[in-house]
Amino acid sequence: MVFVPSLSENQLKIYSVFLNLRKEKPIEKITVVELCKIADVNRSTFYRSFYDIYDLEEKIEDYCAGAVTQFFCTLDFSSVVKCIESGSFEKSIFNFDDPIALDAFSTFRYSHELFQKVFSSLVRNAPFLKDKSHKNSDLLEPEFGFVLTGALLSGRSSLYNGEENTSEIMSIAFSAFKAFYDKVVNDEDFDPLPVSASENCSVESKKERLNVKKTKKSLKKAFLELTRKKLNSKIGVSELCEKAEISNSTFYLHYNSIEDYKDSLGEETIENFYEIAKNVYSHMGEEKLKIKELVSYIEKSKEVFNAFNRMKGTDDIYKYPQAFADSFFELIEKDYCSKFDSKTAFSFVCNCAWGVLFEPFDDSDLPSSFVFRLAYFVFIHLFELKDKPKDEIKTK
Repeated sequence: MVFVPSLSENQLKIYSVFLNLRKEKPIEKITVVELCKIADVNRSTFYRSFYDIYDLEEKIEDYCAGAVTQFFCTLDFSSVVKCIESGSFEKSIFNFDDPIALDAFSTFRYSHELFQKVFSSLVRNAPFLKDKSHKNSDLLEPEFGFVLTGALLSGRSSLYNGEENTSEIMSIAFSAFKAFYDKVVNDEDFDPLPVSASENCSVESKKERLNVKKTKKSLKKAFLELTRKKLNSKIGVSELCEKAEISNSTFYLHYNSIEDYKDSLGEETIENFYEIAKNVYSHMGEEKLKIKELVSYIEKSKEVFNAFNRMKGTDDIYKYPQAFADSFFELIEKDYCSKFDSKTAFSFVCNCAWGVLFEPFDDSDLPSSFVFRLAYFVFIHLFELKDKPKDEIKTK
């Protein structure tokens, strides 16, 4: 099966020039006349391949999905597995070097549509998802989707941070999925620990004055309602305050602008998430892990991040999963280490869960408790306890 269409010399020039222009300005500011002049091609040449500028961007996204799928499906999986089992990862195995696709990923790193196309193409064509002979084979697709989401989001983060650790991310992703796959092939349950979604870990609420709590609650409720009704529209301070039934002056006592409010809401959501997750982590050594509070808060967090996704100019939401991963890594690195780069491996686990919960590339809606089990399984596969007494493992 051919995944990547061959490009003519003129198409290559058009793709390259468009991606350079796209780095500098939004698509609506790019004209066919400007593009053809820089690429030194006739407009008739452009229109033979593309309907308009928007069709060009979509075809570049399709090209990326095809290039990644072709690379993935032609990998020598037996060599990859041997590398995983031996612990020696040859970078050449994961050498994806398509210049157009790499340039496009760098340019469109915040494009949900691009990553969604890559995700769908890989799930649709992955050879190991076609084998339905094993008892738990239906689990493979959500497990592969979970790992693939983490790989894509980790790759996006590395592009954003200017890091070149694609081979490390792919090694981690293959290792994680192989662990799932081995369980399915051997008809084993992947769940590593009895988890209770019906019991709480007690979490202290943040101490604030009653009137401040009431104001924040009203603003959050109004903000979420407005974003549900006004898709891709900006919300003004007066509109938000009217909906929340507070005065503009009360709003400006706490925030400088809508962007400031959004930042504050995102940071507070992640901060609370961190505190609850930290509390769950401190009970990891118990016979039954209690996650009701965590699962409940995940559902509440979905509302906030879905609202961010519906608004214009929300590229900044991508800093939140990284902020959580960085903060939590400082906690777990005292107790755990990985055969991979530990920080990259932990960011991968966080990106797997974050993507499936808050930024899914497909239409599956996995229960939060199931996502936690997947994340926990990957975590204990990638990490092991450092040599220290067990009574030191719990967070103080």
